[in-house]
Amino acid sequence: MELLSIQNLNVWFDTGRATVKANDGIDLTICHSERIGIIGETGCGKTILGHALMRLLPSNSQLQGQIFYKGEDILSLPEQALQRIRGRQIAMIFQNPRLALNPVMTIYDQIMEIYRYRLGMPKEEITAAVTRVLEMVGVDSGRMKEYPHQFSGGMNQRVMIAMAMAFNPELLVADEITKGLDLPVKRKIVRQLAQVTTGRSMLLITHDLSVAKALCDRIAVMYAGELVEINHTDAIFNNPIHPYTRGLINALPSSGMQPIEGHTPSLSDLPDGCRFHPRCKEKKNLCLRSHPQMQKYANGGYVRCFINAGTDC
Repeated sequence: MELLSIQNLNVWFDTGRATVKANDGIDLTICHSERIGIIGETGCGKTILGHALMRLLPSNSQLQGQIFYKGEDILSLPEQALQRIRGRQIAMIFQNPRLALNPVMTIYDQIMEIYRYRLGMPKEEITAAVTRVLEMVGVDSGRMKEYPHQFSGGMNQRVMIAMAMAFNPELLVADEITKGLDLPVKRKIVRQLAQVTTGRSMLLITHDLSVAKALCDRIAVMYAGELVEINHTDAIFNNPIHPYTRGLINALPSSGMQPIEGHTPSLSDLPDGCRFHPRCKEKKNLCLRSHPQMQKYANGGYVRCFINAGTDC
């Protein structure tokens, strides 16, 4: 059953000198209890998509399209109505906990504010609630009166997960939650997130394919501001269709670490035709002059590619 539907979402930024097309024609559906990953190289527009869902974009952004949450277009809601959804029903874990957490407030005070001021919980119940949510993510509740600087990066990330889970949201948006963490800590965070998101929906934004593979039911691959392939996780890793997806898989250590040649284009200066064609070894003449649309593929997924969709080039 559909929980959230993104329809033809466009997020552009006017820098005064150029227009940055951060998200261009995004279509994506998230079902109840489904975990979807958005993967792609740095700068492709993944984080902007997460911020658009929360309507946390800067003032110079231009937003078009629709995002339906339980049938209600959250992009058209006034701010007061949005407060019923943001945090309470759709919560976000930001990618840098040291910036997101208040350095002069204890961990307890930061989580307490959610229960007291956002959720209206009686004072006498708050300490027990903070204890429960911290222990849910593997943080010793005996440390709740400590400050963020007294915690490691991995522990601060767990605190961020706890703050999001305090709302008991139906949809969790997790943005680069393992960025900058060493491998043992990353594995612990992945296990923790797998546990707390069981039975709920999640949009995972990451450039780490191993994390997406471990956590997600489906994966959407983003390149230069647009989605180029969507499919179940097993199909993405075992039978990738788009040349860019195959390039990402081949760049993994388990696949021999074969890098994709070239560089991602600037979102303010996108190439004509297929946006991946300057780096694609399979490109044909059609790819240079025409922009491919998403098409359903034989294996049930969707792909934005002339060659692998069977188009005559």
